[in-house]
Amino acid sequence: MIVRRLKLFFAVALLATPFAYAGEFDDFEKSLMQDSESTDVADTATSMSTSDAFEQSLMSESGTETEKIYQRREALLESIKQGDTAQISQGVEELHAMRTEDLVPLADVEAEAVFIVKKMWPQLLKYEVNLYKQFYHEVISEQVRFFENDGLAQYLKNSLSSYDTSKTLLAHVENDIDNSSLPESDKLELKILLLLSDAYSDQRVNERIKRLSQMYLNKYPDHPDAKWIEKSVAGPFFRNDFLEFMLQDRAEHKEENIAKKFYTGGLGVNLFLVSGGLAFGMDNLYRSDLFEYEDPSIYLEIYLQFSRVSFSFELLPSGASGVATYSLGLGYVVYDSRYLKVRPYIGFGMPAMILEAKKDCYVAMPGGEKEYISAGDNDMYAESAAYTLAVNVDYKFGTAYFLLSNSMLTSFSLVGKFGISYMEFDDTFVKGSGVTPFFAFGLGLYLW
Repeated sequence: MIVRRLKLFFAVALLATPFAYAGEFDDFEKSLMQDSESTDVADTATSMSTSDAFEQSLMSESGTETEKIYQRREALLESIKQGDTAQISQGVEELHAMRTEDLVPLADVEAEAVFIVKKMWPQLLKYEVNLYKQFYHEVISEQVRFFENDGLAQYLKNSLSSYDTSKTLLAHVENDIDNSSLPESDKLELKILLLLSDAYSDQRVNERIKRLSQMYLNKYPDHPDAKWIEKSVAGPFFRNDFLEFMLQDRAEHKEENIAKKFYTGGLGVNLFLVSGGLAFGMDNLYRSDLFEYEDPSIYLEIYLQFSRVSFSFELLPSGASGVATYSLGLGYVVYDSRYLKVRPYIGFGMPAMILEAKKDCYVAMPGGEKEYISAGDNDMYAESAAYTLAVNVDYKFGTAYFLLSNSMLTSFSLVGKFGISYMEFDDTFVKGSGVTPFFAFGLGLYLW
């Protein structure tokens, strides 16, 4: 029965515009959907047949509830012609109160048409709100009877016959609504509700309903109908747009999703831009009279985390000038939160120096041989080993979803590294060992 009610309302709503719900219409719906051209040609004949049918119905059903309904419909028509808005409102309410499961004295489409024809916008808004709020609570029989083909139905059909059915209902009355004395909140709400009769048949209508609804909710969040508009009117349209619904849903659950991802693992890249430290026991590490060192331009760390355990590869700074370490590390995340992550690790690697010759010369090699070195030549010397104990402290200043994923996250962070290394050099031009406490600061990107 609810399905039939939906088909009826969206099929004939006011203007007989084309809707997305297909099906067989009853005589009442078809009569409201006839073009104005056909009504003009057969106007006299229709009036006669309508009058005859009306008189016959009164004769056959005299004294019944049906006769009372026809009489009240006739009284409503007279109120409309006289322009008595108070009587019109009372007539609509009386006919609506007589509705039963099997009888509909005044169809919703007729009531709406009455208010539109007489430009009774406050009454139309009240009716629309009540209509949609009660939409799923009304019980209508499969054999429901409508009261068509009388003077009221014919009057309303003729009054709306000039409307262009290719346009939405709102398009015909929007200017009148804007120029009315309705409060701005009521104007906006009425526009939204009038668009619903064209819902789902036109994507442009759906988009406008969403825009107007969002505007309404932003401007009037404390309005008594705001929650209802959000959940029951705008909600289905927002959910109908899968992408927008997904974006809205993941935004609402962002903090919850972030909390679920703590200690779960991911891929991280850290770039260290500032570093420093101390070196103990490495004063005569290389021949400074023949060479000068080159500092690496950047220090980089890439790590892969599984649960709390991490595996890393890095070009590691040290406290010794010109010394860097290529290192593999094994770490463990001891603390992870919305903004802070602490990851100590141990590393094993190979320290290295890039030395550039200051002048042309012969240098004595092991075994008594001499090697000629040209000024400006440089080489990397790294026949050695290093052992590192360090900790990374990440401050996550920005966490967002990765692209369109609703689960994978990306975090930008300020990264601090603090550690100590023991290293040994045993090369031709670099020899020695020592301990180097160090620190480094930079930026990080973490996919998790």
